[in-house]
Amino acid sequence: MDIRKRLKEFILSEFGEDKQLQALTADDDLIQQGIVDSMGVLQIVNFIEQTYGSQVADDEITVENFRTINSIAGLIAQKIRAQV
Repeated sequence: MDIRKRLKEFILSEFGEDKQLQALTADDDLIQQGIVDSMGVLQIVNFIEQTYGSQVADDEITVENFRTINSIAGLIAQKIRAQV
């Protein structure tokens, strides 16, 4: 399954309650829009580690890496490439 699609499904299931997120795009700012907060970032880190078997280092947990679905997917793709 495509990383972005899987990630969007996770975000919708975890953070979509009481919010209209069906129109969420891969470039929407998750943090600025209040969809994801610091605890949400940790949930996404856990999702990445559980789903892709890649550890996310503390210095990788930045606003830039977790701002959009595209930026998170880029981090995941980078982690997958590093495993090969």
